[in-house]
Amino acid sequence: MNRALLRGLAALTLACLLPRLGATVLTISQSAHFDVSRHVVGVSSVSAGAYWNFVPFDPVVGTLESVTFAATVTMTVSAADLHWYPEPGIPPYPNQPRVFTPYTRLEVSAHAWPSLGLGPSGSDVSYGDPLLVQPGGLISHTATHVVTVTDTMTDPAELMRFSDPAFAIAHINTGSGGYGRYGGISISGTIDGTITYSYRIDDSGATMAMFAACLAIGVVIHRRKRSW
Repeated sequence: MNRALLRGLAALTLACLLPRLGATVLTISQSAHFDVSRHVVGVSSVSAGAYWNFVPFDPVVGTLESVTFAATVTMTVSAADLHWYPEPGIPPYPNQPRVFTPYTRLEVSAHAWPSLGLGPSGSDVSYGDPLLVQPGGLISHTATHVVTVTDTMTDPAELMRFSDPAFAIAHINTGSGGYGRYGGISISGTIDGTITYSYRIDDSGATMAMFAACLAIGVVIHRRKRSW
């Protein structure tokens, strides 16, 4: 073959291979949903959570490159209290009017067992208007909180554990609070979790096969050109 023909075949082969160069990265996601509802009296905070047995990654489908664990908690928190309790060091005492700023809060932490870290966390606070409350008066506040936390893992040691069924557990914890020692704390909402696997498929075999096909096409074209 002359140099011009070789250059032509090289260009044709490269054009065929460009769409196949590099690995193909795909994603698989799974999710879980939990409903939460609790009412506790005599406390200023309430905890609730969920444990999730997720499906581990199957290394047969490809090479795991990253895992993203996300949790979204949507919670309506109601807190109610009475201006009765003495609080040493915080005058005036309960037999006198006092200004309160009612509030509710939501704290979220999440952790997938394969992770070697502490896991992500986040919080949200809602405040009401300051109120001058007489002794025995009510302090209350209700708000809907939404907190999303995300953790993306790429450490090979962590990724390897995502293929082990013994570690295929994730937990999402919440803590809600406000002034609620007398009236209590009520929570109602949802916990949603998502795990996304990003994995790579090795295209080397398919690429070599396409290279051979492209080269064969180039030879056929060359032969046809010569026959013309």
